[in-house]
Amino acid sequence: MIESNVASFIKNQIDITRSVLPLQTAMLEPNITTIPQMIYPDIVNVITIGKDRPNNNLFSAELCCGTHLHNTSHVSSFVITSQRKVSQTERLLHVVTGKQAQSVIGFGNRLIEEVLQMEKIVEKEELKQVDNIEPDIMKSVIVDIKQERKTLRDCLVPLRKQMTIYEKIDTIERKIKSLIRRYTKTKGIQKMQDEIRKAMQNDKNYFVHKIETVGDENQLIKAAVETFGNKPVMFFVPNLGNNQVLCQCLVPPRCVTSTFSAKTWMASVLEVLDGEGNSKKQNPEHFFSMTGKKMENLCEAIETSKMFAERHLKL
Repeated sequence: MIESNVASFIKNQIDITRSVLPLQTAMLEPNITTIPQMIYPDIVNVITIGKDRPNNNLFSAELCCGTHLHNTSHVSSFVITSQRKVSQTERLLHVVTGKQAQSVIGFGNRLIEEVLQMEKIVEKEELKQVDNIEPDIMKSVIVDIKQERKTLRDCLVPLRKQMTIYEKIDTIERKIKSLIRRYTKTKGIQKMQDEIRKAMQNDKNYFVHKIETVGDENQLIKAAVETFGNKPVMFFVPNLGNNQVLCQCLVPPRCVTSTFSAKTWMASVLEVLDGEGNSKKQNPEHFFSMTGKKMENLCEAIETSKMFAERHLKL
């Protein structure tokens, strides 16, 4: 509504006048606008828009010490990029005009096109049979969504387009997560179990593994721990969507000692991955989980966990 009104005022080419008055005289002008808590000099400029054209639905009179345009048409373009609540009845708007407004509008259009492409990819996946869903493609779209959100936070984008984009990417993300959960439940878990069985063919009395199967990370890691918990195990699952690592470990009661437990084992990699651990109300001696922020240190964390088990696991 505001943008369309301003666009109309720009199109109507309304003159802007400037007069110099004593402050006391200017304050007697009807509907004069001042900035709260602003200290004005004794002589002020009164900037008036629409004074001589009462039928144009625009009138503004403001005290100001700066320079101004001579006609509303000189604004050229106008777009709102953000708004903030100041009080119950006031909003603070950030706007851009002129060439910058045109650039911002064009940038917003490009972002909309990117989101529409994501939408097409997800709609195509939704039409597939569950076994044919490609979770790696879905994961890549989640990464793109993360970048889209960062762009919206960091760059100037028309506010109305921001609202449209946020609504669309929220819907797309919900659909993707639903597709990945369905795929993981029907096919992903079996693939992950086959992957781990193949990797487990060694004579170690513990097992550490990075899960390569793509799917819902929480479902995969839960199934891995529940299926292969007959000896101490630690599983890592990278989450590309938020650039984090999920990690869980399970230590059977017979393997727990004063120096080796699920909690102490996990503690060996917490700092490496900048992780936050918890035992999810389970016995931390037997079960512990973590979310790590430094996925780039995953290989180091895997080696660290293996070295800790070699030193402290006694069977």
